[in-house]
Amino acid sequence: MLKRLDINGYKSLVNISLELASLNVLVGANASGKSSVLQSLLLLRQSEGAGGYIERLALGGPLYEAGTARDILHPKSGYQVKMRLDASGRTYRYAFTVNRDASDGLSQREIRCEPRRKAPTELTRRGHGFVYLNAERLGPRTSYSLSGEDKDPAGAFGKHGEYTPSVLAKAQATEIKFDGWDDDVAGRWVTAALQADNFDRSEDFKNTQGRVDLLTNVLLSWIIPGSRFECQELVLQDLATLSYQIGSSIRSSVRPTHIGFGLSYTLPIIAGALSLNRNGVMIVENPEAHLHPFSQSRLGMFLAMIAAAGRQIFIETHSDHVVNGIRLATKFGVVQANEIFLNHFTYDFREECTVAHQIRMDQKGKVSSWPRGFFDQIESDLSKL
Repeated sequence: MLKRLDINGYKSLVNISLELASLNVLVGANASGKSSVLQSLLLLRQSEGAGGYIERLALGGPLYEAGTARDILHPKSGYQVKMRLDASGRTYRYAFTVNRDASDGLSQREIRCEPRRKAPTELTRRGHGFVYLNAERLGPRTSYSLSGEDKDPAGAFGKHGEYTPSVLAKAQATEIKFDGWDDDVAGRWVTAALQADNFDRSEDFKNTQGRVDLLTNVLLSWIIPGSRFECQELVLQDLATLSYQIGSSIRSSVRPTHIGFGLSYTLPIIAGALSLNRNGVMIVENPEAHLHPFSQSRLGMFLAMIAAAGRQIFIETHSDHVVNGIRLATKFGVVQANEIFLNHFTYDFREECTVAHQIRMDQKGKVSSWPRGFFDQIESDLSKL
């Protein structure tokens, strides 16, 4: 697991040091540096070369387009970006230095790493060992592309979730199970649903026998009540299809294009998390997009459930409902408080850099501090009404 991340000189991250846990929640105002933290991990992943070494920081790639050295260097960086990662008992240090003597140094789209360093295993896994879902996920479509499984650096689901129906169809055909499914995991998930809804879903979870496709349907209907999906791979047509059912009426399944964006944006998160191998890493931008507050809270609980099952999750969110869902999961005993780190980001306009404030949580879901701007807008507005 990734345990610590230090960044110096990348965009507004002049001197940032973050402790990392199983569930890492990045919050704060727009343009405060949250995305830059996730981008640093994506850049390292897309920079891996032969033998697992990082010889250059690839600013242009399939996971993130950062532009040129001029775009990413902070004025105080001294033409250098430094990163440090502590992972699995090892420390990885990177120094990416721009050749200031070259006439096109700041226009380069690759920055040499001196000396070259190995990439941590956590950022090099393929297939179901890594999932990255961009904020701009694929909306409703009538058909979807087939997955290349381990070929996409964003993971089997694609960074826009574009391969989700294809991956789920494969999981259904091969009856793939959640990695590490046992009575303990099932019991904690049943507890989460029971505490949240006062409704026993033990039979629902038991009947899945840990199968990813069946678990996805159970959890989708819990997060977005009454919803279910069906998918199919049409190999000869080089496409996959997806349909939804809402409620238990006799109405037949409907195309995604007849339903809003919430289901299409959320299904890849649920399926991707359930497909992730133990010790795998998942990065999700704005999981709350297009979701009702009820579902945002449930999604926060779900991500905490996944983190407690041995995965490492990174999310960037503007949703107090997602955060409160995570707090509820902690109070319900689904996840331990020390498995969660909240990081609140602000921008210091005087120093022109990002400031990160780590917020702890106790086992009752109470946070250690409530800095200004940390989901206090409702109280601020209501005090003026």
